[in-house]
Amino acid sequence: MKIGIIADTHDKIEITRAAIQDLKARGVAALFHCGDLLGLGVLELCRELPSYVVFGNNDKPRSRLIQAAADWGIHHLGDGGEVVLGDWRIAMTHGHLPQQVKSLLQAQPDVLLLGHSHQRRDEHRNGTWIINPGALHRATVKTCALLDLEERRLEFLSCQAPG
Repeated sequence: MKIGIIADTHDKIEITRAAIQDLKARGVAALFHCGDLLGLGVLELCRELPSYVVFGNNDKPRSRLIQAAADWGIHHLGDGGEVVLGDWRIAMTHGHLPQQVKSLLQAQPDVLLLGHSHQRRDEHRNGTWIINPGALHRATVKTCALLDLEERRLEFLSCQAPG
């Protein structure tokens, strides 16, 4: 199974749409958004795949995002949580709450997905694969990530808005 990972889209609709279309074309089965969606437009784009999202420090008002996620069948994990896909335990949080990151790491998931820093990250720590896909906003090179769970392979993809 392949999963797509995006973060820090900051309501940038066109580049987010392009990233999701690229991930779909590469055969991802699910999308994980690591926070800072900002608006309903990006959340609505996530509907194109089975999706899991968390809050970022810029996601307000939360109530509007929670209601839209529920209406659209998007799995919303609040500030962070864990999902099981096959044999994989995948935890996710935005990364702006150090205690949340610590708590998720202590549970020793197979993978911890983060955003917030706008910096790509591919690190293994105490049995957990820590991944930050980079950002689609305020990053020199805008990136998302594709994680192939079967092949245990991570690929960072360069993203750009059409035009």
